[in-house]
Amino acid sequence: MTRVPSIGFLFALMAAQETNATSVSKTGVRDENIYYVLNPDKNLAKTQKRLEGAFQQMSIEKGLVGEQPSLDKMQKVLSEMDTYIYCGHGDGRKNLPTQEIEKINIRAVPLLFGCNSGRLNKFARALDPIGTASSYLIATAPCVLGFLWSVTDRDLDKWTEGFLKYWLGKGDGPQETNFVRAVANRRSNFDRIINSAATVVYGLPIVSAKIVK
Repeated sequence: MTRVPSIGFLFALMAAQETNATSVSKTGVRDENIYYVLNPDKNLAKTQKRLEGAFQQMSIEKGLVGEQPSLDKMQKVLSEMDTYIYCGHGDGRKNLPTQEIEKINIRAVPLLFGCNSGRLNKFARALDPIGTASSYLIATAPCVLGFLWSVTDRDLDKWTEGFLKYWLGKGDGPQETNFVRAVANRRSNFDRIINSAATVVYGLPIVSAKIVK
């Protein structure tokens, strides 16, 4: 299952995906349209070592390692690519504030492999909880993967590699192209149950990876 903040969000997301002929929910996720940002703050050397080789092995060739992307670059990635993979601390807002996210007509599926990246915070009694995931949905991203609290990097890196291979068909085993079903099927592959419980998807359960033959 996925989460949406309200029925209003659900209606708006469905309308946006149905009226956009080039939405990723209709084209599917293609290898050449995946972009990643790995260790942008240069303080996750072990994560970079573990995942840089894994991305190369999976033929995910477009991305940045050990470097912060510019705002212009991220606007282009989110509006044109099929999937955006973030592997770093938090939710990747250092060069991409939420107010800038909400200005983009987002096409890509954001996969935010960082602590608290899917967390929503309540700031006042009369206001609904909000977070980075909310901003991505406001910008019509079809769905967003995140984590509700802090997770351990070694376990998360191992899960990230295994999940991407399973969803994108890059491993030796079977492929599950449906994004939400792939997340659900792989949640038990974390070594620690606390990390599994933190995994969350917001948005519509309609995005699939292109089947690799």
